[in-house]
Amino acid sequence: MSTQEQNGMQDCPGCGQDGARTFFIAENVPVFCNVLWDSREDALNTDRATIKLAHCSHCDLVFNAAFDPGKMAYSAQYENSLDGSPRFREYRGQLADRLVADFKLKEKRIVEIGCGRGDFLRLLADLGGNECVGYDPSFDAENDPPPSHPNVTIRSEDYGPRHRGFDAEFVCCRHVLEHINEPFGFVRSVHGTIKGGSTTAVYFEVPNALYTLKHLGIWDLIYEHCLYFTPAALDALFRRAGFHPIRVDSVYDGQFLSIDATTDLEGSISPEVSLSETDRLVSEFNSAYESKVAHWRKQFAEWANAGTRAVIWGAGSKGVTFLNVMNAPSDVIAHAVDVNPRKHGRFVTGTGQQIVQPSELKDLRPDKVLIMNAIYKSEIESQLADLKIAAEVLVV
Repeated sequence: MSTQEQNGMQDCPGCGQDGARTFFIAENVPVFCNVLWDSREDALNTDRATIKLAHCSHCDLVFNAAFDPGKMAYSAQYENSLDGSPRFREYRGQLADRLVADFKLKEKRIVEIGCGRGDFLRLLADLGGNECVGYDPSFDAENDPPPSHPNVTIRSEDYGPRHRGFDAEFVCCRHVLEHINEPFGFVRSVHGTIKGGSTTAVYFEVPNALYTLKHLGIWDLIYEHCLYFTPAALDALFRRAGFHPIRVDSVYDGQFLSIDATTDLEGSISPEVSLSETDRLVSEFNSAYESKVAHWRKQFAEWANAGTRAVIWGAGSKGVTFLNVMNAPSDVIAHAVDVNPRKHGRFVTGTGQQIVQPSELKDLRPDKVLIMNAIYKSEIESQLADLKIAAEVLVV
């Protein structure tokens, strides 16, 4: 172990400089939150690891210094789609409209890295008559084929340097970069595969680390995410890789962070952000985390004594992390609800709650419904009303 590691200091994977300081450790967390299981026994026996968050004062990146890429193997079992939410589909449609308008995406060659089943690519193809190719190693055409589209091709493989000859004119990459433990090499390789010039651009989207730190979104801390970007960190990475940022924005009610960038110098910007803000937030994070966890442990104990039955709504990374951090008792929370049909009947990794569709709440009749993301509160309340479920709705 190096002297830096002994002192809780690490080299930054974003800018390569040393001196990043560890500020938070979580042990025994599931390696994959978004891999669901066919049996409760398999879910309980999932692989586990340690999160050790460090903050780089040079580029403002937050990262998991204990991350082991050898533990990661994305497959068709990986399921993190948000497309079941009307709110998310509305956002996705508005984003596609903006990108087509801003970058004049008409009859262009477009690549999406981490495309899932290609829903976003189909929007871009329809809006601009674009030739779209998606890459995603978790794509399973045999067991879960997407709707066909004449202008959309999906390949179950990683995208990288070997695709240099494709000469993409636009590359989008949504919620993939935070999974990449060598972000500079990855973004630099994307730079090498695009056509170049003033009409070539990229769009990347990641979770917003400032939102997590400011609003105590502690359930966003998962092992799959080895990187947590602030605006300054995202800007610095793309500049280092040879891109010129056009805009760095917080989107989706501040929960996501996006960057538009080009290979052309014209229009390059610098984000207006104070690194000292992140310094303050990370210094306060540990105590705030413990306080929030203590609150919910007390709540669970009270509910167990009263015989209160609860469910969580949202079996994605937030819900899975919440259940695992809290070691939620099954007599209080026996089920998780999700609108994604590919999750129904499966089991939550690490804790084993079965995932049910909303209509099953008519039989379960919970007293409390715990919502994992406030942005979906109105649509969930609407579904509960349609089902005539009178449970109290609480945002975690």
